[in-house]
Amino acid sequence: MEKQKEYDLKQMVSKQLKELVDSKIDEYMVKYENEIEYLLYYPLIKLENKFKIVDWDLHEAIPDQRIISWFVKEILKRKNINTATKFHYDKNEYAHFEKLYEEICQWYWDNKYSEEVKDVRTIAKHTILEEKEFEYKLIRPSIVNSYSPENMYYFGAHDLKRTKDLEILTEAIMDHLAATYEPISIIPVTVGNKMYPFRKRKISSSQSKVNKLHINIDKTLLELCKNKVWFDLSILDNEINSNIIKNTEECINIVSFFYYLSSIRNFLNNIDFDLGELQETSSICIYPKEWLISKMERELGIKSSIIYKYIDYFLMKGETKGTLNEFPLFEVNGELIFAPSTFLLNDWHLSIVNGHYHSKIEFTKRDDTISSSVVNDIVEYVKKYENVICRYEKNFHYYEEGDPKPKDGEIDVALYDTINNHLLIIECKWKDNVYSPEENYQQIERELNSIYNTQISNIKRYFELDRNNINFIFDNNEKVLELYKDAKVSYIAVDKRVQLHNNDQHFVALYMLLSLFEYKCLKGDNILDLNIFMDIIDNLRTESIYDDNDPVKREIIVNDIKFKLPY
Repeated sequence: MEKQKEYDLKQMVSKQLKELVDSKIDEYMVKYENEIEYLLYYPLIKLENKFKIVDWDLHEAIPDQRIISWFVKEILKRKNINTATKFHYDKNEYAHFEKLYEEICQWYWDNKYSEEVKDVRTIAKHTILEEKEFEYKLIRPSIVNSYSPENMYYFGAHDLKRTKDLEILTEAIMDHLAATYEPISIIPVTVGNKMYPFRKRKISSSQSKVNKLHINIDKTLLELCKNKVWFDLSILDNEINSNIIKNTEECINIVSFFYYLSSIRNFLNNIDFDLGELQETSSICIYPKEWLISKMERELGIKSSIIYKYIDYFLMKGETKGTLNEFPLFEVNGELIFAPSTFLLNDWHLSIVNGHYHSKIEFTKRDDTISSSVVNDIVEYVKKYENVICRYEKNFHYYEEGDPKPKDGEIDVALYDTINNHLLIIECKWKDNVYSPEENYQQIERELNSIYNTQISNIKRYFELDRNNINFIFDNNEKVLELYKDAKVSYIAVDKRVQLHNNDQHFVALYMLLSLFEYKCLKGDNILDLNIFMDIIDNLRTESIYDDNDPVKREIIVNDIKFKLPY
């Protein structure tokens, strides 16, 4: 099919779907304009309940988090939700919203596809099959990689010790709540020949204290929450600084207080879930804003003006990109609202940086904060390998013949395998946030090409002009001096999460890199074989697989042309 025709047809589909979604949301807004429950509260409750139902399986609930993030942002774009209406939870209304949620999901997928289908260049572009005159079938590719960086990340394959430590810190919070505020006892009820153990509850005096823990602060619990948040944010540079964050400890304390409140609500939700009463009450957190800020000021010793600034930063705003991970707070009628899962199930070291990116807030030391978090992970990880010499963040400059102006560059990470005489140059990126919140292959391909055509090309030229420059990078290390003339030099780009392999250009996810080092490239206990590593990388290809027999899930008609869609 001619490129122009393909472009025109895809634009028709995209425009039709976008207009359809906008009209559906507008209708929803008209119908529920004065019912704040349907605009914000029930969506958040739906998300919280979903996490509980799937037992906090991230893979099961992440699609719902994306859908609800998108939906509430669409609501905020259209309406100031600060109304005179006071939130009142009604389980019958909530049951009605759950039925509406099926439609909301369809709107989300329509909107998502309206963006996807416009792609006419990357490996993720959809093909168009002309089945007959005025009838086309669009085929979505399956993007296939040999390894899943998401699985390696979520299951902690790159760092089993850190994953275990995180589990211990989380369990300590839950164990403290269970031990201090003993689980609510269950009164078994027998009906006929069957016993139903989750019918009623008997609340002891100590258990009733849970409902007041936002007032009567449990210092031990708060400290446990701080430990968990600190462990997460410690991945970033200790001196992170921006217009919002003046020091790491300040950020940890404020996030920890919301984590504390979320832990309390989650404890109560667990009880409701065990009793089969999860939908009997609201499962989200709602606190008067001014009261909460005053409380945090007293408990944390942080000025209210600083707390105001953080809260404003964490507020979800309709025009801001990002998800509930980056912006988990809502303000309605003088109250702060949030779903506990958005604080408890959050990688804050990712969300803080992503949030700054989406808000267009620069870190004072941006490179030290962002790219160096990737650099530091690699540098710390390879210290255990006896045969690897590591240098990082090494600046250099050189001159081209006839050009008096020096060309500058920086090597993020250089790993020298002295056994195999193999030098690996790693360009670390987390700059353009190409994973937000899902892979955008147009951005990924653009960034990968830029890395290889600028930074990596510059480093290659530096070594081509004088092979002895390798010695400079490694500070004239004796082992390198013996080997450098015949060294094999390889280049890759590394990002926090994205992966793309396009011929000889490779974008490797950080956690995939570390996992491959540990589980595929070891010889003995502490010998890293970079030949094996690059053999693996060089043979990786990101592939687009199209199946003409993919089932049609949806049909639309635009200007008398029928389009069969794959979702």
